[in-house]
Formats: sequence, structure tokens, C-alpha cells
Amino acid sequence: MGSSPVPLFPVAGEMEAAEAVEPLLALLTWDDYELAEFVEVGLGKIGRPALEPLRALLFDRAQSASTRDQAAGGLAQLASFHSELGAEVAEALIARLAAAETQTPEDETLNGYIISSLLEMKAVEALPAIHQVFDEDRVDTFIVDFGSVQGAISHR
Repeated sequence: MGSSPVPLFPVAGEMEAAEAVEPLLALLTWDDYELAEFVEVGLGKIGRPALEPLRALLFDRAQSASTRDQAAGGLAQLASFHSELGAEVAEALIARLAAAETQTPEDETLNGYIISSLLEMKAVEALPAIHQVFDEDRVDTFIVDFGSVQGAISHR
């Protein structure tokens, strides 16, 4: 039997292979979280060429909530591997928290994952948007609760 292609995803990222972005994005539509973790890292390592495609996928309502969550994960990986993209990544994630983007309970779940990513990124510029999401009850508190937000803030 052949070996799994999964270890190649981060390698494509290490090479900053822009041509790998579209094939990797297609893998995020698979319902496989283990695979998605590798793909997110690979996309994160690629850098700027992955930014706009991941942002577009994050906002694509034709995609499942899990696919959009994985796009958010890929964006967070971008920020972790390419600190110069942190502000642009935070801006995309904050924009996704807008009230107009929260239309279903799945969106509330996605908001929870996005808030978690923003907290991990230490994106202090996101705090007003995060407070608003909680004030307007547009977040699945099973994913992240306001106490976690306050705890993350107090550790800065």
C-alpha cells in the first residue's frame, strides 16, 4: 500500500507553492478534521497566495459550516507562520463576525471558533467586535464563553 499524502501538505507550504493553494482548498470541503489540520498548516505556510482564497472560502455560504471553520483555521495558521499577515487575517476574521453574517445557528458556532482563533492570535483589535457578538447573543457559548474571553484578556 502507498503512504498517505498528508505529510506533503506542510511540505507544499514550506516551498510556498502558490500553485498548491487551490488543490489544498478543495480538500477543506472533505468532512475530515484530521486531514483539515494538515491542510490548514500547509496553507498557512504558503503565505500571502493563500490569504484571499481562504478569505473567500470563509465567506462562501454555499460551503458547509465545517468548511468555513477550516478556512478560518487556515487563516489563523497564516497569521502564525507569517506575522506580517496578522492584521489582514484579523481583519478578515473580524469582518466574518459582523451581524449580517450571523444568519443561522451554524454561524453562531463558526463565530465561536473565529473568536477562539482571534484570542489565540492575541488580536486585541478584535475585542470590540467580540464584545458585540456576545452582547447580541450571536455566539455558541459551548465553543467559547465570555469568561474565556475575559481570561484571555487578563493574561495579556
